[in-house]
Amino acid sequence: LSDQGLRDLLKGIAIRPQHANTAVIITGDHSFPINEHGISHNEVGFYDEVFRTPLLILWNSRIAPRILNEAYSQLDIAPTATQR
Repeated sequence: LSDQGLRDLLKGIAIRPQHANTAVIITGDHSFPINEHGISHNEVGFYDEVFRTPLLILWNSRIAPRILNEAYSQLDIAPTATQR
């Protein structure tokens, strides 16, 4: 369901010329282990997978897709507001 919602959002942006320069940022505030190392709760274990949070930035013609394997911070992602 989430994948379909994202697909619909991106299609909606693509068909509206006024949104041609739109950046889409999807992130989370915490990770959730899915049984890696036998861990299925955040309170147990200290593996890297327990601390990683998702970050997806889509910005056509501005940022090339890539996977970051090094540590990064999401502190520089500031909330935005539409100017009228």
